[in-house]
Amino acid sequence: MNKVVIRQYPAEKLPADLRAGIPDGTMVKVTLETADADRDAQQGGLRELFASVPNDLRKSAEDIERESRMQRDSWSSN
Repeated sequence: MNKVVIRQYPAEKLPADLRAGIPDGTMVKVTLETADADRDAQQGGLRELFASVPNDLRKSAEDIERESRMQRDSWSSN
């Protein structure tokens, strides 16, 4: 993904739809990134995958951490 950042850009040079509500004379930071359709599609796929996990199988971060620590501790006792 390509990214361009312009740290000091005059707001009055922005297209009208982007400068709405920004007073003339204001300096803005402009960030442009190329869209990555494949990556966006993959992220949508992950969201769908996570959403498809039944509630009774979902675990909190604390549960996952506790189970990981228990497994790690069992390795050191062997």
